[in-house]
Amino acid sequence: MTNWKKIIAVIVIFGLLYSAFVFTQKSKRRDAGEEMAYRNLNITFLVREVENNVSDYIVAGARLVDHESGLEFGNIKDHLLTKHIEAEIVNEGQAMVAYPDKSDLYLIVSARATELNDSYVVAAKKIAIGKNIALYSKDYACYGTIVKIEETDNE
Repeated sequence: MTNWKKIIAVIVIFGLLYSAFVFTQKSKRRDAGEEMAYRNLNITFLVREVENNVSDYIVAGARLVDHESGLEFGNIKDHLLTKHIEAEIVNEGQAMVAYPDKSDLYLIVSARATELNDSYVVAAKKIAIGKNIALYSKDYACYGTIVKIEETDNE
């Protein structure tokens, strides 16, 4: 009978140790989630050389999805069309030439980002100025370059 008492005592001790281990792991995981910071951002994309009627396809508030990951990126907040201008060599000199049938699109996207190691992550993708990202919505798809990132008031 003394062997049964020893076996039960060992099982109880291992059970208590395992319970303590599980408890500490859960608390670490919970605390790690609280350290994560979320930021609301306005991200401005530059899409070059689009058609002049692109405004017909862009709907404010439309949901945008990252083409590569398939995750939701954010919502279209606003857009602005400007004349497409390029520098060209004319008569052995450089001149700025405007193209009447092309425009440059500045697409402003409202997104919720995770702040990790001094960088922002949206749709499982680190974002930074100069990064090219392919996005699509129900009515519009584009491949743009991030030109501006600004934090908005966190709500």
